[in-house]
Amino acid sequence: MASVTFEFAGEVATRKAGEILGELLREQPAGRRAFVLALEGELGAGKTTFIRGLAKGLGIRENITSPSFLIARRYRFSSLRGAEHSKSLSARRRGNLTGLLRGVYPEPSRGARNDGEERVIWHFDFYRFNRVVTRRDLALLNFPEILQDPRNIVAIEWAERVEGFLPREKLTLRFNVISPTRRRIAMGNA
Repeated sequence: MASVTFEFAGEVATRKAGEILGELLREQPAGRRAFVLALEGELGAGKTTFIRGLAKGLGIRENITSPSFLIARRYRFSSLRGAEHSKSLSARRRGNLTGLLRGVYPEPSRGARNDGEERVIWHFDFYRFNRVVTRRDLALLNFPEILQDPRNIVAIEWAERVEGFLPREKLTLRFNVISPTRRRIAMGNA
């Protein structure tokens, strides 16, 4: 399992980390299935803040709110065209994150390319499920179909509550509170 750990001071840095990952994902052509981000960590550890940054990096201008009471929210974005790259992503950062995503991001379909197609990020939050999430619960949310759609990026807060239903190939982000102003995020592809 490849992994990398980051420490951040404050919400701005946590949001910026998400934004950088979003920029990189926006450059990727759709794979054979959805790209899954499994976010784990205690309440207030920075998961929603990270997703706000992720959405910004994907080019989403809407206000991102936690779907704790709705369970899921959907936001549309367009992939970057051709070889277009984000201007704020340095070559070093691009290389580090690309290496981490190798083996996690689904292989693109033969001939797949970015053409500015419309894509979707689904933001799930399973915090309110204080019991075991069942296959029926997920079917009511169209969760299996969402995971199969290659145009989707699926960001899941409290992913440990649905672990048995997630694909093996996913990017897991574990958030830890170090102090009231510092967070540690361990990203791994298992």
